[in-house]
Amino acid sequence: MAARNVAEFSNSEVPVREISAPKWEQKRPAASKQRQGERKSEQARRCYRCDSDKHMANSTQCPATNKICKSCGKTGHFAKVCRSEQKREVREVVIPELTVLLLNNSAPKEKKIMCTVDLGLSPANQSFEMIVDTGSSVSLLPAHVYETYFSHIPLKPTKVPLVTYSRQRIPVLGKLHLRAFHDGNTASATLFIVKSGSILLGLDLFEALEMVIMRNRVVLKSEQTFSEPLKVTKQKGPHSYTLDNGKTWDASHLSVLPETFTPPSEEVRPAEPATVHGAQSRNQRIRKQPVWIEDYVT
Repeated sequence: MAARNVAEFSNSEVPVREISAPKWEQKRPAASKQRQGERKSEQARRCYRCDSDKHMANSTQCPATNKICKSCGKTGHFAKVCRSEQKREVREVVIPELTVLLLNNSAPKEKKIMCTVDLGLSPANQSFEMIVDTGSSVSLLPAHVYETYFSHIPLKPTKVPLVTYSRQRIPVLGKLHLRAFHDGNTASATLFIVKSGSILLGLDLFEALEMVIMRNRVVLKSEQTFSEPLKVTKQKGPHSYTLDNGKTWDASHLSVLPETFTPPSEEVRPAEPATVHGAQSRNQRIRKQPVWIEDYVT
């Protein structure tokens, strides 16, 4: 019976459809994921202590085994592979303060050293009587002078603080760059504009113009000469004399002795005669009497 059923089934002309398993489409990984995988595999083949691809981290040949990281301070790896959070170093920026000694006109004019300086940007410069203050680090220009002569030139901002000798802050409106001229010398001048005060020629411009102070007046270094002393050739007045170079010398500041002045005189003790007897008597007198300084002075 079973054999007959098998024969009938094999001789049957009933079509049988082909049954196949479904084919699942395999999606390719994205390029970014593929790169990440490559990086991970590459990192896995590198030493995480020194970033070398010649050995692994547990190798005795690793040069970073006992090294201290310059980034985190730990031992066992280099700074280039350090995974610690990088700390940003914040450094304080210190702007130096510039000191200004003389700021107002309270001092008498005869006690100030004045100097004429031309300031400007073109040959048509303005002449100013400036107070020489070598104790001041910078040169100053009051605001009213700036507005009168240089208002067409914009001020440059500045963060440099100015202080007085007593550490009081001086409000600064800005700085002005000009050219300075004095007796044939020229230099770049940076003038700080302040609300009020005097026109100061500070140490910066004083040195730039190659100035020196001689006898309470400003001269150039090239004029600082030390020649032979001059001789008086003629007396023009009670305290004025004509020198051999043709100039007049005012000697009123010197002390003048009155005509009736006579120098004090002292009686001179006569010297003992230079004889043997005189020396012996002198020695005997010194032995008998107390020792006074006048016994040794002749």
